[in-house]
Amino acid sequence: MFLIGKKTRSTKLIRACKIETVNELKNKTKVNFASKLLQLEITAMLIRELNQVDQFIWLDKKSLFNELEQLTGDRLEFGQIVIEGLRIINNTRQMIRENMKNPQIQEVKSALNLTGKTRKETLNKLLEIKF
Repeated sequence: MFLIGKKTRSTKLIRACKIETVNELKNKTKVNFASKLLQLEITAMLIRELNQVDQFIWLDKKSLFNELEQLTGDRLEFGQIVIEGLRIINNTRQMIRENMKNPQIQEVKSALNLTGKTRKETLNKLLEIKF
């Protein structure tokens, strides 16, 4: 891809391509899923009951409750954790937009418009890839 090494990973390159990192995408997916669960009346009621009845659900490493708690760092009520998660996702989006204004990312973005060997050499130079 882009005529550079497969193992090359660079935040500058990822941001220039407008690609979310794996962790950003996982967090966004979890929070959006939880938000959609709360939009359904019966599911929201079930989640509230589950939260009241099973106090150990927060300790289960595979539960959505635990994963959202790890994302936000707080053990609040499920709805409040989802709101906090949405706030974190929006802050991440804002940070990505701010990063796009970075001159280094702008240089990488312009290098992506090049083709062939010129692109490869320019990206290697900008991303400081040494073989």
